[in-house]
Amino acid sequence: MDEDRVEYPCARCGATNRIPRARMKDNPRCGRCKQSVFPDHPVAATDATWKREVEDCPISVLIDFWAPWCGPCRTVAPVLE
Repeated sequence: MDEDRVEYPCARCGATNRIPRARMKDNPRCGRCKQSVFPDHPVAATDATWKREVEDCPISVLIDFWAPWCGPCRTVAPVLE
């Protein structure tokens, strides 16, 4: 793989996109579906998707560990959405 490019699946259609590192923060579009490659909404990561969604993501990731029964968590949730 070219060191100046990152391969990352589209958040919408799953197609793998090669994104130049210099353009990572420019909201890259998918070559197949033309939507934003990176999700523009919160993504629930599971044990099965943690590595792909967090560890392998080439951009910064904000992680919010929350519980539906937690009052402060419910208060902050709309802001993060």
